[in-house]
Parts: sequence; C-alpha cells; structure tokens
Amino acid sequence: MKTNLPIIAGTACFFAALTAASTHAADPAWPFPAKAVAGAAGETRDNTLTDAEKAAGWRLLFDGKSLAGWHNFKREGVRPGWQVKDGSLMCVDPHDAGDIVTRR
Repeated sequence: MKTNLPIIAGTACFFAALTAASTHAADPAWPFPAKAVAGAAGETRDNTLTDAEKAAGWRLLFDGKSLAGWHNFKREGVRPGWQVKDGSLMCVDPHDAGDIVTRR
C-alpha cells in the first residue's frame, strides 16, 4: 500500500510555519526580537547590556555604529557589501559581502 505521509507531513510543516508567521506579523523583529534595556527617563536602548550581564562577563559584539571588531572570513577588513544602517549590521550587496566574523 502506498502512502502520502511525506506530502502530508510537508504540508503540515508549511501550515505550521505560515500560522506562526501570521501570529507574529505585527512584530517586525520576529523571530529575533531585540532586547531593549530601560534607560534614563524611561526610554529604551537597544544593543546594551544590563549591569548584571556586564558583571557576568558578557560583551557586545556589535556597537551599532561601525564595523569595528568585524572582518571577512580569512581576510582583513570588511568588504563593501556589509554596512551599518540605522544601528543594524546589514548585507546590502550579497555579491560583494562574503561571510564576516568577529575578532573576539
């Protein structure tokens, strides 16, 4: 007897992913929500560590302003396909980017 189980399983996975995506459609950061830390006067700052995280030895790998501390894999510097825009590290040209890694 022949079964359609792989098709059904694949379809179920597709609909589960579609449902999860539609559930979080209002959250532009989903599935990677940014942690915001409360600052002075109630504003929040992204890409910051709490005092407890600092005390535990955590360090930020990205300063939100520059490519300092990053380089292309097995190369010096960062190719122009990588840029910092609006506090985010972005691949703006995949044909001139390559993989990047941190120095830490």
